[in-house]
Amino acid sequence: MKYVKLFFSIIVILLLSGCLSVPIYNAIWETDSDGFTRYFTNDPERLNRTFWLLVDNINEENTFQIESKKMSGAANMGFGMVFGAPSASNSTFYLLTIATTGSYRIAKRLNNEVITIRDWSRTEFLYTGFNTINTLKVIKAETTYTVFLNGNQVYQFVDANISGNRLGFWVSIGRADVESFPGVPVDVRFRQVR
Repeated sequence: MKYVKLFFSIIVILLLSGCLSVPIYNAIWETDSDGFTRYFTNDPERLNRTFWLLVDNINEENTFQIESKKMSGAANMGFGMVFGAPSASNSTFYLLTIATTGSYRIAKRLNNEVITIRDWSRTEFLYTGFNTINTLKVIKAETTYTVFLNGNQVYQFVDANISGNRLGFWVSIGRADVESFPGVPVDVRFRQVR
């Protein structure tokens, strides 16, 4: 154990002294070996921004469901599921985000503005920590949306502003004082489930 600590101490000293550099990775969406869609970056140009990727929904109409886990990055920065998007090129949708600290938030993106439906709320139904899979699910019945986290209903709302069956993945990246770029990248994984 003391050799592991010594090794990491040497790496940190080399990084801080400029003798060792960390490669910068622009924003990358790719598929990992476990079938998760991975978002990865340590590029300081990506700080204080949000990114999303819309995909075809594999579930029946009006059912949206993914598994998601955060491997690294700021623990309190949200990641999760985009749902209800009318088309692949549309930036109008609903948003269910979680944090590794056990909180969730529901919002909608309408006319390039994010409007909160339910502000960040702690719940016992989210698994906390890094590399921990959480299942996010939303079922729509007409204009009523029922939100589930790991199979437990946590919220329900009514809204008729957005109507579509596309879903996607969302990543929020913090400011420089929140993230630790380039040494610690933002690495988040997503996978649709039935």
